[in-house]
Amino acid sequence: MTKKTRRYVSEKLIRGERRLFFRITASKEGKRVERYIELPRNEHSPEFDREYWALRSGISEKLTAPKAKTTYGNLIQQYRASVG
Repeated sequence: MTKKTRRYVSEKLIRGERRLFFRITASKEGKRVERYIELPRNEHSPEFDREYWALRSGISEKLTAPKAKTTYGNLIQQYRASVG
């Protein structure tokens, strides 16, 4: 169940609860990839507008990729330390 209220905003029903998401579409290795970022629930609030326009302009903190908690280098070091 998807309904757009603004451009790039999708409405989904999750566990009987209406939620709004900002949809980002990209092409990766020739395939279409979509990412959904949850927005505040009240679409008429100032918080919703701020977050929507921050996402739309590309300055939102939610757009940055999370840093990897584990890297292969850390994994190798932990393995070597455990082997002895």
